[in-house]
Amino acid sequence: MIKLTARRLPSPAVVSKGGTQIQIGGVQSWDTQMPCLMFRAADALADWAIVTYAQTQTLREFVDKLKAWAEGTGVPLGNPRICVTQGQRPADYDAAIRQHLADKKPRFVLVGVAKKEEPYKTVKTLLSGPAFGIPSQFVMQEKLHEKMDLKVGKVLVQMNVKGGGAPWAIDMTGTD
Repeated sequence: MIKLTARRLPSPAVVSKGGTQIQIGGVQSWDTQMPCLMFRAADALADWAIVTYAQTQTLREFVDKLKAWAEGTGVPLGNPRICVTQGQRPADYDAAIRQHLADKKPRFVLVGVAKKEEPYKTVKTLLSGPAFGIPSQFVMQEKLHEKMDLKVGKVLVQMNVKGGGAPWAIDMTGTD
């Protein structure tokens, strides 16, 4: 048996895009406890779309919060184009994407799915394939209301990273 002695290093200083230093101090999980800070924003998010089976009030609230968080973190999140499917089956998503997004392809797609009959494989294959080549993020609409603020932050980080941005940076100036 080998015994390794270790110590927990203090949380490093984090510097926002605007140069403001933020101390994390004792937080165990950065992604759930600290504000969603973007240090290199993805340009792809200025032109994005939502493919959904229903435009619900919860989805509208989620998008409003996404836009507010994006504005506060410097991510250029424009108004999404909304594409509503005829149903919840994978074929419905496939048809809607081909009909509404083929001519003017967005640079990112948020896909709202129901709890059942999730079209994940079909839609991921279509969007990431040679016909489209678009990054996407899935959200289960029926669960968006649960811990919405936490989900908004996590989804925005995923969207930013998949769109080519970086989720955070550590200021290494002045260190040994």
